[in-house]
Amino acid sequence: MELVLLVSAIVIAVLVFSVASAVNRELRRVRSGHTLGGPPPDVYELAYLAGGPRRTVNTAIAMLSAQGKLRVARGGRVTTVAGAGGSPEAVEQELLDLASVPGGRTAGEVRQIMAQGPALIGLMHRLIGRGYMVQDEALTHGRVLNRGLGWFVLLSGLNWVISVVALATGSVPVSVFNILALVAGAFVSLIGLALHQANRNRLRNLLTTAGHEILSTARLTHRPGSGAGRNFVFYSDHHPGHANDNAFAYAAVGGAVALYGLGEFNSPDAAEIAREDENSGGSGYGCAAGACGGGGSSDSNSWGSDPGGFGGGDFGGGSSDSGGGSSCGGGGCGGGCGGGG
Repeated sequence: MELVLLVSAIVIAVLVFSVASAVNRELRRVRSGHTLGGPPPDVYELAYLAGGPRRTVNTAIAMLSAQGKLRVARGGRVTTVAGAGGSPEAVEQELLDLASVPGGRTAGEVRQIMAQGPALIGLMHRLIGRGYMVQDEALTHGRVLNRGLGWFVLLSGLNWVISVVALATGSVPVSVFNILALVAGAFVSLIGLALHQANRNRLRNLLTTAGHEILSTARLTHRPGSGAGRNFVFYSDHHPGHANDNAFAYAAVGGAVALYGLGEFNSPDAAEIAREDENSGGSGYGCAAGACGGGGSSDSNSWGSDPGGFGGGDFGGGSSDSGGGSSCGGGGCGGGCGGGG
């Protein structure tokens, strides 16, 4: 009878750590696929890997603004510059089409529409096909295992409470073994809870090992701040459609914005988009095929790092795009997303 509490604590500990280990194995299995050959990811592929649909659209806004094809008005409303022409990039062309309506659209509206549009969905499928991302459904088994881990953690906590009550009421004697059972139960409950929460974040992350590696390599080329110091000649209304001639600076800014956000864009346009996000509560996101296109701090784990986090704030600093949290749950970003401009 004296060993009952210790034995139960040990059995539950074995269950907790066994299931936690199973989650780790499942994550390694899902993310260890081989990549296909081909050229390095372009700026929009990097943007999608680093910050999802939201970062990709913001990168397109920055690139088109730098080319003089897009105007960002006060309040973050984007309009196409007359005579600007089209773009060979599908993401840029879709953005130009959306911004060409009379009066333009807010950046938040554009992001919400494009998150479910053909350009970003095609981009996502291309990244999945190249082995840089997995489909959200590929993580289903891992999420089931993690839910099981959560139940065992709850069982561990209940067992600890029962043990405390048993000792307090004298149902079991106060002994070294029973005190050890209390300590072990508390340790297992706390560690198990931490593992469960960490796994929830990791199971939102759709990037494979190769996807994380390609981002790490890109960040060696484009350091934080590498784009903010670049000065473009931003053409006024009197020079519509003229692209910037500084190709090196243009590429540097594109890569920096893709990896770290609009805080790398040395332009008043970035400030206007930031102000628009603040005025709208920062909820300008949408969902694309099970992946959040927004990036609030409460759910910034679908992209960019493992266990989670975007590759930098869209308006400087932090680990997520500017704005409030999204409504995605622990099982991924499949259903609870929405949001306005």
